[in-house]
Amino acid sequence: MPIQPIVDELIPLIDDLWLVSESEILPAINTLMKYESIMVEPSAAIGIGGIVANQNLLKGGKVAMIITGAHLDHKLMPQIIESSPLV
Repeated sequence: MPIQPIVDELIPLIDDLWLVSESEILPAINTLMKYESIMVEPSAAIGIGGIVANQNLLKGGKVAMIITGAHLDHKLMPQIIESSPLV
């Protein structure tokens, strides 16, 4: 669940806000590895989960996402590799 004071502070600065489920995070990392050849930490892949889940709302528009953070626990690698990319 998002932290409400932080959400309230961000609302004037953003166009939309989506929740991404935990089950979409490792597949989002896999998607970035497969299509962009970058390794990111789970929190950095959350945006990809939101973009893929809402791509019908974004079609034809311009989308920007900041991807930062590479602190990835090597123990997650088998789970990431076994997950399917989101697209």
